Amino acid sequence: MVGEFKIVDYILPNFMNGYDTRDKVYEASVQYSLKDGSKYGDKSSAVVRVTRVPPEPTPTPGPTPTPTPVSTNNPPTVRLDAPSEVKAGDKFYVRAYASDPDNDPLTYEWKYENAQGTIYSSNYGTLWYDKKYANSNQEIEVFVYDGEDGALDSKVIRVLEPTVEARMKISGAYKVNRKITITDESKTPDEYPIIQYHKI
Repeated sequence: MVGEFKIVDYILPNFMNGYDTRDKVYEASVQYSLKDGSKYGDKSSAVVRVTRVPPEPTPTPGPTPTPTPVSTNNPPTVRLDAPSEVKAGDKFYVRAYASDPDNDPLTYEWKYENAQGTIYSSNYGTLWYDKKYANSNQEIEVFVYDGEDGALDSKVIRVLEPTVEARMKISGAYKVNRKITITDESKTPDEYPIIQYHKI
């Protein structure tokens, strides 16, 4: 027959007064009876070594972290104004209409690959495309930034052939032997002017 006996004990602090290590003895007495009336008894002891453990030092609190400030900035907005199609060689205007709810100063960044011309001020300019880009789509972008946030707008422009629009204006009296004036009002792209006329 195998039996088990458990005890739970709490050692009072004064048990270790003057000691760093001390043995504590536990004694147990067991008696049991069998069905035939026989009785048996036994005693046992156990020694438990108790060691004083110094308390862990209280950790020194570190510096209180500075909370990350929450941005109160309102981002700007921008709208790009540009034509949807132009003839190669014709100059056209581009303008960015931007605003900032906080009235922050804005910086402008333009991207107009393949186009030639000048951005006169931060938000306005004149551009044109060489005839080698005729029959293609070209993109213009403008990005505005208020120091924290930004906004972007873009336009796709269809570049057409640099054709000439032949026009003439006739003025004067439509009568026999009366003088009339014929004025050429033909239109051609700015960068590809008319260089020769053929009278028919």
